[in-house]
Amino acid sequence: MEFRLKADLSAPTSFIKDKVFYCLIRVIMLYMVSAMTKSLWVKFLPLNHILGTTVFILVITIYFISFNKRDLFIIIPSIALILSGFFMTYDLSIHLKSSVYWLITIMFLWKLQNEEIARELYKEIIKANRFILVVVIIADILLCIGMIVPSGYLENFMGKYFVGFSIAPHSLGAVVCLLLISILALIESKKSKKLWFLLLLPGIYAIFNSGARIFLISLLIVIAIVYFNFIESRKHQLIILPFAAIVFTVFVVGSGMMDKFDFVIGNKFISSDLIAQLSSGRAEFWLIDIRAYMDYDILSKLFGKGFDEIYLINLENYGLRIWGHNDIIDLLLGTGLCGVTLYMTVIGVNILCIFKNTKNRLSAVLLVAYLLIPMLLNGFYPFQTYVYSYVILFLLMRIGYNNPGSLDKGLLQS
Repeated sequence: MEFRLKADLSAPTSFIKDKVFYCLIRVIMLYMVSAMTKSLWVKFLPLNHILGTTVFILVITIYFISFNKRDLFIIIPSIALILSGFFMTYDLSIHLKSSVYWLITIMFLWKLQNEEIARELYKEIIKANRFILVVVIIADILLCIGMIVPSGYLENFMGKYFVGFSIAPHSLGAVVCLLLISILALIESKKSKKLWFLLLLPGIYAIFNSGARIFLISLLIVIAIVYFNFIESRKHQLIILPFAAIVFTVFVVGSGMMDKFDFVIGNKFISSDLIAQLSSGRAEFWLIDIRAYMDYDILSKLFGKGFDEIYLINLENYGLRIWGHNDIIDLLLGTGLCGVTLYMTVIGVNILCIFKNTKNRLSAVLLVAYLLIPMLLNGFYPFQTYVYSYVILFLLMRIGYNNPGSLDKGLLQS
């Protein structure tokens, strides 16, 4: 089967047409390694920022070569909201960084509904299997080295947590999710699949011991996807399930994740309320943030006060300079009701696309959960490696193993 882009994907030059998708997948893989080793990079060589900017430029290029009028209804309002925030921001760096993260997320998710773009990206993922394999092996080796060196663990009054060469447990959790989804892409592109599952083990260990509980949920979703899509025999599923449950329990009890639960439950310094304790204070500062939004004037309610506003509110009223750990609350204060409406429109269109194009309904539900749970309980767009993991998983679900025969594998592996 011959695969060609339609006319709306014609590029200004043959180089851009041939290389933009090729480069995007590979830069994302390199970004994964740079994020995983961020603590090792010196300040005058911000590799993460360089690669992240490259991803941004490549996504913008995709818009140029696949432009249609509907894109204007997403791009113009989002840029206008970002620009309005510059006039009210007190910390330009936070507003700029969060603006870029939000814009990349919106642009990426919006274009995923374009079937030609989705298929081109999927094709490049499959064709890049050797490159992805090399990057995955490097990432696994880095995690394994981090497990045996003292600097690979963060130890404080909350417990002992694995961070590897990343900068924080949540940063590590997000990048490991990208690693796990990249391994699923490898499994999709290879005929022999059993041995490839061994590549998942360092990442599973990393998340269990990071203490980042939200990514434990993401890990469970990934495991469920593997369980229902790669274990075809119902008999084997029933045999594996109790064994997997026992292994999971043992891992949790002896991991940094249990240290985190022990720290938050009953901790009066977080809150006297059990729900606030279990949410690490989220239930309390969410109320603070919502009350602050309700006190806004009408213009601020509509257009927000910039992405840095929530950091100031939480510092003044909760004592910590933190973001909202919830995309909707973050955007309410940063971009107002208009920004939330725009963002949720893109999310809604993406979810509709999932259910329309994914034949396996259970897999569709798992994919939506992979998006929405972090978005509501920790943040989706602030963690770009997690956004990219979702993009790849979306492509695997929409075009890959849940829709066999949708592309000619012989062509893809050539």
